[in-house]
Amino acid sequence: MKKRLAVCALAAAALVLFSACSVKSETTFSPNWQKTSLTEFNEEYKEQLTYALSFDNENDEGELGMRVELDSENSSYTVTLEAVGTTTIGEVTYHSLYRMTSKLTIAARFIYTDEDGQEREVAAFGGEYGDADTIETEIWFHSVDSRYDPHNLEPILSTRKVNTHTPVSMGSKVNWYNYTSTVAYDAACDSAVVTLTDGWGDLSDEERNVSEDIYKPSYSNELTLEKLQKKYSVFDNAQLYFLGRGLTFTTETVKTVNVVSEAGASAVSISCAALEARNAAFYLDDMAVNQSVDTAKVTFSLSGTYRGTAQTVYYAQKTEGSSNTFYNLPLRIEEPFEYGIGTMVYSLASAYHG
Repeated sequence: MKKRLAVCALAAAALVLFSACSVKSETTFSPNWQKTSLTEFNEEYKEQLTYALSFDNENDEGELGMRVELDSENSSYTVTLEAVGTTTIGEVTYHSLYRMTSKLTIAARFIYTDEDGQEREVAAFGGEYGDADTIETEIWFHSVDSRYDPHNLEPILSTRKVNTHTPVSMGSKVNWYNYTSTVAYDAACDSAVVTLTDGWGDLSDEERNVSEDIYKPSYSNELTLEKLQKKYSVFDNAQLYFLGRGLTFTTETVKTVNVVSEAGASAVSISCAALEARNAAFYLDDMAVNQSVDTAKVTFSLSGTYRGTAQTVYYAQKTEGSSNTFYNLPLRIEEPFEYGIGTMVYSLASAYHG
C-alpha cells in the first residue's frame, strides 16, 4: 500500500510540475537607466560608457599553463545607447526603440608555460604587435514605452563582428576567430534566425593552421530558433548587462530569462549576490566622482544543473524617489576566461549623457 501511495504522490507531483512549467515566467523592467524613471521613454536620450580593462591571472609567472599579459593602454570597451523615436527595419516601422552599439578592443600577449617551466609566446596582438582583437556589436530593441504594445525590451535585430584569439584548452591551443553573426527576430519575438558568416573566406586546411598553437576555424552556419518565449522572456546576448539596469535588486532577487546568442538559446539566471557600498571613481558628465556608491553585486550564469562560469556585474543602485543620480550604471564587470586562466575586469572610466 505504501508503495502504491508513493507512486500516486509522484504522479500528482509530476502533474503539478507540468502545470507550473506551462506558465510563462515573464520578467519586466523599469527605465532606471534614465535620470528619472517617471518618463518611460525619452526620445533625446543618449549615453556613452567607456571602460578601462585589466586582467587578473589565475596562474602566476612560471606556473604551468596560459598567462595573459594585457596591454591596458591599448585596450578599451565602449558602449553607446541612443533612443530612436521612429525607424524602419526590414520594411517594418517601429516606434520608441533603442539602438545600442559596443566595441571591445584588446591588445595582449598569450604566454604559455610548459611542464619544464619553459615559456613561449603563443599569440600577440594590438599595440606594438599590430592589429588588436575586436568585438563590435549593434542591436535594435524595443523600449518599455506603454504608449505602444508592451514589448518589454524585446530584441529586433542584432549583429556581432568578431576578430579575436581565444584559448580552447587547458594547454597552449588558441583559436583565432573571424566571423560575423546576425540574429533577426520575428514580430512576436518568438522565433529568430541566426546567421554566421566566416570572415576568413575559402581557406585550405594548411592556411588555417597559423602555427602549432593557433588555428583559424571555419565559422559558418544558419540556425532557426522557435518557441523562444515558451517559458521565459527572451532577449539577445548583446543586451545581457543592460537588463540588470532595469531591475530593482534585493538579496532575494533571482530572475531567469531566455538569451539568444550565435550558439543558440539558453536560460540564464540573473541573481543578486549582495547589496554593498563600493568606492567608485569615474567621470559622470564631466564631473569627477570619487565616493562610496550603493551597488548590487549581480551574477549572470546558465540556469540549471550545469551553470558554467558566472559573470559578475556591479550596478549602482537607484537613489530614493524619482531621481537617479548614477543611472543604475554598471560600475564594474568581471568576465572569467574558460579553463581557469583568469578574469577580464572592466572598470567604468566615464559616462556621458546628452
